[in-house]
Amino acid sequence: MAVILFVVKKAGGRAFDAPGIEVVSEEDLPPIDDKIVVVVGNRELAERLGAAYMSEEEALRFVELLKSESARVVSRA
Repeated sequence: MAVILFVVKKAGGRAFDAPGIEVVSEEDLPPIDDKIVVVVGNRELAERLGAAYMSEEEALRFVELLKSESARVVSRA
């Protein structure tokens, strides 16, 4: 399964907890080759990495959509 790497200022909490999402802090950034990377809340870092950018609000909405769609697919299986 593809993993989307969310890079946040401080890792922790469960706000972005969803299937297929791995959350890391900016300080603990692993190698990003061959990953889908979304930097949350730091547009400058996203530009330096050549990664996607989302505001925290956009990222939270995306995660809620992902959870909703995952639940819908599982319920049909």
